[in-house]
Amino acid sequence: MSITRADIEQSFRKLLARAPGENAVKNNIGGDATDFITKICLSPEFLDKFLRQFRLHVSSQMLPLEQERVVFLHIPKCGGTTLHDTLTSWYGKTMVHNERHNGLYFNSIAGLASKIVFSGHYDYYSTQLIPGHKRMISFLRDPKKRLISLYNFHRAHTEQVINQQNLQLARWANQYNIDEYFTRDEIRNHPAINNSMARYFSNIPQGIALPKDSQFRNNNNLEAMTEQALANIMTFYFIGFIENYSQSINTLAEKLGKIAPEKIEKKQVLKDLMNQNPNMRPIEMQTPNNKTLMAMDELVQSDYKVYELAKKTFS
Repeated sequence: MSITRADIEQSFRKLLARAPGENAVKNNIGGDATDFITKICLSPEFLDKFLRQFRLHVSSQMLPLEQERVVFLHIPKCGGTTLHDTLTSWYGKTMVHNERHNGLYFNSIAGLASKIVFSGHYDYYSTQLIPGHKRMISFLRDPKKRLISLYNFHRAHTEQVINQQNLQLARWANQYNIDEYFTRDEIRNHPAINNSMARYFSNIPQGIALPKDSQFRNNNNLEAMTEQALANIMTFYFIGFIENYSQSINTLAEKLGKIAPEKIEKKQVLKDLMNQNPNMRPIEMQTPNNKTLMAMDELVQSDYKVYELAKKTFS
């Protein structure tokens, strides 16, 4: 597409709020449209105009610092999707931050300050970046049962989505049966398998690359993270349990001053996903034998400490 003088005139007036100089016309007339658009968008005038409007938009959405936030630290396979939908119905979709994974690190502070509800697979460290007073909540389940559920969930992924998204745990779950899976060193050492509940409640960022000289390295061992997790659990506003899910939801509703749902429709149920989600396939659910269950003790030793303290404190 060849650029005309009229194109240049219109672009300068609309994007830069001024007429183009003769040099701009001379240098761009008849040129490539993509290159011209790039030049305009990288100009100091356009960047200043765009960023100024962006800052005004973001700052206009910011809530007062005294506004309480509800922060749901979602441990995988602990009924979190159902709770996310419940929180959304209570507070409204526009008040729920759109980050569902562990990406709060990459959001602006102004963006974080514009929402009331945060719900995702966060680590504890990232939740502390959210401004204002926070009501921290989470849901837990028996750690061994959680790992078994996680295995079957991963195993039900299709080969296509595994390759597209490079899902290593799902690839291993498809490669090995459950007894082989939980005895292989590369899997047992994976942070999403080895006491991952304690890791996510610790003070150490999880799931993001840390440089070798990171200040976190000195405190990045399981014993230290377990002690941090136990201390952090005591700062939570509420922790529910999947074993008493309906009761936990009702208790949370009362504490938050909300109306408990008449019926809790569980989401992300594997049997439903296998039949309805194109990224999942039907599988026969597997359970480990007694030998494997004993071998799993090391994988959940710290997780059980977190789980038992939470039960003692919040049941």
